[in-house]
Amino acid sequence: MYPNRFNSYSNSAQHFIDKYDGSLPFAHFIKAQFAENKKYGSKDRRWIAHFCYCYFRVASALLGSEKEIAIRIAVYLCSDDLSEYDAIFDKHWFDASNLNERIEIIQNQFPAFNWVHSFPFLDKLSDKIDKETFQISFLQQPDVFLRVRPQKLEIVKKKLKKVDWNYHWENEYCLRIPPNIKIEEYFEINKEVVVQDYMSQSIAQYFPDIPVKSYFDCCAASGGKAMLFHDYFPDVFLNVTDIRSSILNNLKKRFHEAGITFYTANVMDMATPISKDPKRKFEFVLCDAPCSGSGTWARSPENLSYYTPSDIEEKHALQVKIADNAIRYVQNGGYLLYITCSVFTQENESVVSEILKRNNHVVLEKTGYLFGAGKRADTMFATLFKVTN
Repeated sequence: MYPNRFNSYSNSAQHFIDKYDGSLPFAHFIKAQFAENKKYGSKDRRWIAHFCYCYFRVASALLGSEKEIAIRIAVYLCSDDLSEYDAIFDKHWFDASNLNERIEIIQNQFPAFNWVHSFPFLDKLSDKIDKETFQISFLQQPDVFLRVRPQKLEIVKKKLKKVDWNYHWENEYCLRIPPNIKIEEYFEINKEVVVQDYMSQSIAQYFPDIPVKSYFDCCAASGGKAMLFHDYFPDVFLNVTDIRSSILNNLKKRFHEAGITFYTANVMDMATPISKDPKRKFEFVLCDAPCSGSGTWARSPENLSYYTPSDIEEKHALQVKIADNAIRYVQNGGYLLYITCSVFTQENESVVSEILKRNNHVVLEKTGYLFGAGKRADTMFATLFKVTN
């Protein structure tokens, strides 16, 4: 890349970064901006978006720095392949053989760069999280993962023989693929493969060992974990709810594509107090609670600059309400699986403590983090409770 081209992309990135206010996901914002500015070709859009995301990944460590310098540093730290920038970066920058060495070079050359501040919420982070690995993970865009549907494994393997891109099997059904692959051109989405992060797929290790026939997903969103549960227990009847009707419409579309018909989907606010004990209870209740999403921020690094810490306390209170209500839907001897995609103690361990404190008939069976940092995947938290009424 020639310097004038780099400077052009950098100037455009600065323009969009300055215009962005954090009120909506940056992916939505930049897409709308490009739609309004037709002068950018597909290659320009890709590079400008890359520069913007690189900036957000390290912006908190470069407070007070000029954006032009900050973007240059960010692109250096966050780009997998530096060969594009032979004419751009200082020669000694290419001496680094890993990310830690790149960080050291920048720290030595730019005293204003403070890597410790790259993740500005370290005081909120669970002590179960490897802080160094977690911080480093923000310098890389997480990979894309596919979950192959159980009955479609051989079909998918046959189709993979015809692709011209690299892929890697993480396990029998989990496939890691490069970003920017048009998946729908190779596979039938939801019927053959489901786009689902590696750690989200790994939630299955918290599923019961014996068949389950009644399942309630009380914060189902677009149904990814309900589909996962169905593929482990094909005879289960899925009861799914969410507070948002629009996202349930998406769930119904995905279920149709997946061939799932044995279910009900209803709008329901699980934070609303329950005056009477529910008439119907379930063997297994999954509560994928609303949260900060901090375990997925490597995919949306603008949150490092725009997330409001006070939201964590609000989320904690909401999560306790939802979990308390979810427990009431579990039949005697059944299970509640509490999940977040957060790395914050207050949304995870503190909620578990509250649940156990407020419900003496609930027993903790298994708890922990599914740590995706270092694997270019998300990080999740899960706790399995057994309810003995």
